[in-house]
Amino acid sequence: MLVSAGNTDNFTFGAGNYLDRCDHEDNEIESPAQAWNVVSVGAFTEKTVLPNGEPAQALAPFGDLSPASRTASWSSHWPNKPDVVLEGGNWALSAMPPPMRHGWLSLLSTHHNYPVRSFTFTFDTSAATALAAKDVTELWSDYPTLWPETVRGLYVSSARWTQQMRAHLPAQPNKGHFTPLFQRYGYGVPDMARARRSASNALTLIVEDTITPYGISEKTGGDVHNEMKLFALPWPVEALRALGNADVTLRVALSSFIAPNPSEASRGVRYRYASHNLRFQLNRAGENEAQFLARISKAAEQPDGPASDEDDLWDFGSNRRHVGSLHIDQLTCRASDLARRNLLAVHPVTGWWKSKKLLAESLPSVRYALIVEIDAAELDTELYAEVQVAVDALIAAQAVVQV
Repeated sequence: MLVSAGNTDNFTFGAGNYLDRCDHEDNEIESPAQAWNVVSVGAFTEKTVLPNGEPAQALAPFGDLSPASRTASWSSHWPNKPDVVLEGGNWALSAMPPPMRHGWLSLLSTHHNYPVRSFTFTFDTSAATALAAKDVTELWSDYPTLWPETVRGLYVSSARWTQQMRAHLPAQPNKGHFTPLFQRYGYGVPDMARARRSASNALTLIVEDTITPYGISEKTGGDVHNEMKLFALPWPVEALRALGNADVTLRVALSSFIAPNPSEASRGVRYRYASHNLRFQLNRAGENEAQFLARISKAAEQPDGPASDEDDLWDFGSNRRHVGSLHIDQLTCRASDLARRNLLAVHPVTGWWKSKKLLAESLPSVRYALIVEIDAAELDTELYAEVQVAVDALIAAQAVVQV
């Protein structure tokens, strides 16, 4: 489900910086775009050219937020919204405010009264959402067997912030500096070429699986975290070691759909609103499986505790990653270090399904999609070859076991 973030009112804009007005709490994303499971679509713009002699100028610079797009201003424990931004047009500012829509700064679409009239203008977050729906339809048509959780993860994870968006960051940003970017642009502008490449290239590992997050302890009779999934990733170890100190980027997306708790008392508490909450964790360089599992087990029991000690390498960190039902983060490290970080766990933390009364009736399971991508620029071919050999060996081994 794709939902537009909602539009601002141009008559409330004065002569100041338009982003200050977009970021104002009066322009908070509208319902139902705050919903956890939907892809919430905001608008950016690359339309800045007006005809010669036009007594106006484009309000938003190339590659920045469309003035019509609402932003998120709620507390940090709620999901990152919008998820993505697409072209929504720009406004023209004359000598006196308010800024206004302009045909040259809008998108062209077919008219509903065709053939009486062939074309019309479209704009704002509705236009951006239509473009996103087109993208998702094409991606799913290319890979029709993928789960909805996977398509959402691939599409949103393909997004990146434009150069203009990143210009709002300081020279050496810390994790807190990314908050305004998430609130305006989500993860940025989707890249269909990257999404398609991620769905077809073995350098992006896609897992579609189920997990039973909660259960009842046989010893105490109380509710417990029931299941954790551990993956030994088929890393191209030799190729990564050969790169030595060269930097590579790892990007991970974990996507699942939650069942919301509609009770009024739970709306402001993520651990009572969501049916389940999943997290992913990666082992540190030099951390063996036993040490890794011990650390993850401790973290699973303390969802609101201090940030994980691996946060120093993740770009966004747990405060941004551990919200909503779509979790995306990336880290850049030396290739030789990444070669030793090949264990990835998916585990539950508290949700309203973790209820002894509910669990006495059944143990609910949930689907999830895990998407892991290595980006080593021009060295993709070498990495691909080694990963393909490892994946083929795993498939062959599974076939033997099944026989």
